[in-house]
Amino acid sequence: MIIDSHCHIHDEKFAVDLDAVLKRAKEAGVTHMITIGCDIETTKKAQEFAVNFDNIYFSAGFHPHEAKHLNDEAFKELKDLAKHKKCVAIGECGLDFYYEHSNKEEQKSAFIKQISLARELDLPIVVHLRDAFDTCFAILSEHKDYLKRVVIHCFTGTLAEAKALEGLGCYISLSGILTFKKPGQLILVAQSLPLDKLLIETDCPYLAPHPYRGQRNEPGFIIYTLKALANARGENEELVKKQVASNTAHFFGLQV
Repeated sequence: MIIDSHCHIHDEKFAVDLDAVLKRAKEAGVTHMITIGCDIETTKKAQEFAVNFDNIYFSAGFHPHEAKHLNDEAFKELKDLAKHKKCVAIGECGLDFYYEHSNKEEQKSAFIKQISLARELDLPIVVHLRDAFDTCFAILSEHKDYLKRVVIHCFTGTLAEAKALEGLGCYISLSGILTFKKPGQLILVAQSLPLDKLLIETDCPYLAPHPYRGQRNEPGFIIYTLKALANARGENEELVKKQVASNTAHFFGLQV
């Protein structure tokens, strides 16, 4: 069993050949997927996919790029979407100080609102974090007592940052970047963190792993990240696969 813990299978880039993409995912051993909402429109599309496919679940969230649009009306609609039985998390939400498509204060406000929503609905939270570690860590620290579970998706930070987040109880999700020739400190992260705190993801259609880097990513390519994780740890791939799948099912509360 392999669970793609973070994908955007509802993205229009899959519209032409969705059946073939899903078939390849199944052949690769991918049994379940979490397709991720980034605003109201994409959350609705994610929900539609989750309703239409038994093995797909969804999250409801506002990406930090879209934080400026999370007004009271949008928040109410997001909350309604998140109450659906196949919604398994809030997010992706968080902070992106690299692009700042929404300003820092808008991002922080939207992030805290979604943390509160996760608390209210007793759901885990999927966090996008880029160039904002100190602020994100401070916010998570302030709210750690009532956060059910937190995953930092597509982690790209340092080993020290990963350990600090793991110390708060966060999970760390590794993407195809782990397979790149220059993955930063991700090999050290993969080696050093407890295996029961790690997830894997594609973030497709983005961040295709080697040897498909630069192409459209898809769920079936997650096997390359799995292999890279097992190789980095020097552990049996089948055992790593089973543990990571168990981690993911536990994190999202999946009965699989």
